[in-house]
Amino acid sequence: MDVSYQLIQDRSIGGKGITLDISSAAVRFSSEGQQLSPRDLVEIIAPWPVLLNGKVPLKLVIHGMVVRAGGAEVVVTIERYEFRTCRVKNA
Repeated sequence: MDVSYQLIQDRSIGGKGITLDISSAAVRFSSEGQQLSPRDLVEIIAPWPVLLNGKVPLKLVIHGMVVRAGGAEVVVTIERYEFRTCRVKNA
């Protein structure tokens, strides 16, 4: 999945990436944006591939802490997550 991320403490720092692995405890993604450091608090947003009731797009929002960052790869522990609905575009 494509993801976007930003630091919680400074929303001007962030970027985009692609998930490499995700579990109930952590997410690992490649980062194409600004470098993150261990202990940074981040918000990650990913479009969810399944529609709610077959009609409404969802996004997965994860809040967590960076535990490893090296090169373009970042690992974030999942402290909290939620699904949010997205606006449905009128045709």
